[in-house]
Amino acid sequence: MKTSSFPKPVDIPIQVGSLSARLSDLHELHGMPDVLIRSVGSPEECDADSLVYLRPQPIEELQKKVDDCRAGVLIVNQTVKVRDGLTVLVTADPLALFIKALHVLFNTEPEATVHETAVVSPAAHVAPGVSIGAYSVIEAGVTIEADCSIGAHCFIGGHAQIANGTVIQNNVSIGGVGLGFHFENDGHRLFFPHLGAVLIGANAVIGSGCVIARGQLSDTVIGAGSRLGNLVNVGHNVRIGDNCAISSGTSIAGGVHIGDECHVGVGVCFNAKITVSNHCRIGMGSVVTKSLPPGVSVFGNPAKPLPTMDKF
Repeated sequence: MKTSSFPKPVDIPIQVGSLSARLSDLHELHGMPDVLIRSVGSPEECDADSLVYLRPQPIEELQKKVDDCRAGVLIVNQTVKVRDGLTVLVTADPLALFIKALHVLFNTEPEATVHETAVVSPAAHVAPGVSIGAYSVIEAGVTIEADCSIGAHCFIGGHAQIANGTVIQNNVSIGGVGLGFHFENDGHRLFFPHLGAVLIGANAVIGSGCVIARGQLSDTVIGAGSRLGNLVNVGHNVRIGDNCAISSGTSIAGGVHIGDECHVGVGVCFNAKITVSNHCRIGMGSVVTKSLPPGVSVFGNPAKPLPTMDKF
């Protein structure tokens, strides 16, 4: 059995000069533009026809990495000495340029098809160009806009509305009911009907195994450009702003409001009905029990301000 799948052959072999011309980021090419890229890999797992990026580091360390690497094309952030047979792309953000190169070298867009085993209600509104994976269920009243990708074994119901370009990975549940009830005076548990929907903004990403409950008397909202990692639980009436990153294993209790551009580490728990303001950062494993003002970094149980968190 192979011990690694790298270097990974590309779908579209291309000369580095042609690739350079297709990348909009500012960069310089040093070396031979006619080198053909046939694979990608890491500095440790690459061949002479591979494209590899090297992370920013002091120039002495970077030059040693360049000298030791077998790859034929490197992306770096500083000008280095280039040996015979090596081509180098120099740019301020080598990882960003590398990622954009991957989108050229690989067919990353899913084929827009509805799998024959998927169950899509005739009363659902699914735009052209939507991909739906095997055994997924799309209920009546759901709206899915153009260029969305729905993975296998997903459930989307509760009149959910999913804006264009959103990616929903496998085994996701959207629009089911949450744990909403009221105790009467005699102790009887009275279930609260969930009448709201789930609204997901454009170009969001929902990771595998996520559960997003529909709202009760308001909607559950995931903002445009936000990304949820795998196995994130989003309770009813939660509102997540635009361009947030919510890491895997996070649990967000009902009624929580999270502002724009917040970053949440792995395994964070949010107490119900609190507000996390814009631009907050929450460290892994934290338990957020109270509302947070804008721009703070917190960590721990209970979560408290940690101004040095960016250093970890």
